Amino acid sequence: MSDEEQTPKASNPEDATEQVEGAAPETSEEAKPKKAPKPKAEKPAETAESAESAEAKPKKAAKAKKADADAEAGPAADAEEPKAKVAGTAKGGATTDAEAAPTPKADVAASAAAQVRQRRRGGGPAGDVKAIAKWVRMSPRKARRAIDLIRGKQVEEARLILNFLNLRAAKTVLKVLDSAVANAEHNKNLNRRDLVVKKAFVDGGPVLKRFQPHAQGRAFPIKKRTSHITVVVGK
Repeated sequence: MSDEEQTPKASNPEDATEQVEGAAPETSEEAKPKKAPKPKAEKPAETAESAESAEAKPKKAAKAKKADADAEAGPAADAEEPKAKVAGTAKGGATTDAEAAPTPKADVAASAAAQVRQRRRGGGPAGDVKAIAKWVRMSPRKARRAIDLIRGKQVEEARLILNFLNLRAAKTVLKVLDSAVANAEHNKNLNRRDLVVKKAFVDGGPVLKRFQPHAQGRAFPIKKRTSHITVVVGK
């Protein structure tokens, strides 16, 4: 057989092209995978906005009602506002005018501190003058025997008592009294005839410790006490 008989000839070239073109799409459709259907997206933003708008409507209505009530109340509401503010600050823990005002206990403590400062600086009330003798080599118990006799007396009477008093502490107390009177005359321009011993007291000072030797190697202590004598005079 010849070559021409082995290879069949196509009767129509257009049919051949149609067969080729029809086979190509079949292979392409089989090769491509099918796409999954897309889920429908929900719209949460629209629901949130609708909820907010629904909540805002009653709030706006309440605000409008409140504004109408305030307009009707007038000056009465304005007068009640400061009271409400004071009550609110008291509940919240802030200081109110009543709390800021000093309490009686604070006044007493302040006055006591002022008296102590005034006493240390050399005076009590206005017109009072004092004198102090410190580190006197005498026990406070012996000095108090003399000082108790002149408390509350006139200056001239107190000097007479101390001049004729048969106690060792009398001379020391008399010196302190004369010093206080001199301070009153020189610093305050006061007359000694008008002066009275308002305060007179003795405070204990430092103690000097000594020892007395005794038998069998023992030692007995000796305490040499000192005193601070204070005299305050005034009208």
